[in-house]
Amino acid sequence: MAKVMIVDDSPFSRNIIADALEEAGFEVVSQAGCLEEALEEYSRTRPDVITMDMVMPGADGLECVRALRLENPEVKVVVVSSMKDDELIKEAKKLHVAGYVQKPVDSVELVAAVRAAVAPDEVFGELDNLYMEVFQDAFSSGIAMVAKTAAEFNSQEASDLKYTSLGVAVVIGIVGRYSGRMILDLSLETATALTKVALRREPKNKDEVLAMVAEFANIISGNACSVLNKKCKEVRLRVTPPSIFYGGTPEITTPNINKKAIFAETAYGTMYLNVGFKRGAEAWT
Repeated sequence: MAKVMIVDDSPFSRNIIADALEEAGFEVVSQAGCLEEALEEYSRTRPDVITMDMVMPGADGLECVRALRLENPEVKVVVVSSMKDDELIKEAKKLHVAGYVQKPVDSVELVAAVRAAVAPDEVFGELDNLYMEVFQDAFSSGIAMVAKTAAEFNSQEASDLKYTSLGVAVVIGIVGRYSGRMILDLSLETATALTKVALRREPKNKDEVLAMVAEFANIISGNACSVLNKKCKEVRLRVTPPSIFYGGTPEITTPNINKKAIFAETAYGTMYLNVGFKRGAEAWT
């Protein structure tokens, strides 16, 4: 059971935070309302993580974090404050704050932030166990919606660091607590057939085909990340605009990312889905 200390000058806020954390299974070992109390209580209880208000009389939350870091440079802090402007976020990130939750406190968001601060490897493990099945389901739903057809998947396999494209590759970056990316790859012939059935007419040109494939990949990645955010609230994943690689058989290299891949056989040809995430939490937003 992880131990938590709450630093907030409002007894009401401390009670709200404590109730949410205790209900989730954390042990609230101490509370403090100012810098002096925070230092005293930290030395006495040595919590695993601290929730920190930003606006307090005397020293503010950032000053408290700096003082606590003198006691323990590795102390884990989650900011819980009504204030969340760009300057505060910038300064908090400089201090390597583990998370930032804005008041009024959402208990689910608070618990997720504290849990991620205490056990980031556990959160990554949960994501790693979930993501490929979720992306496969999103692909199945997407191909059924766009092309009114089903897909049969080959067994999941680990992918190599380098991958040679079938002709058209769409790469979508994923950002959040963990960074990652999705590659959807298919031949131009398959892409053209998909576009024809989706538009119910012949595509006008290659640009229209590439635009359709990019949107198809965007649908898959966006839907998958939405499901993962519901299943694993700590990750807060978002997708970035797609990048399209077309012409020849380019090699796509994604070092330092744990990747999984599947081949999908459809009525319009083979498609390749490659998804991966990088271990090690990124900065919160």
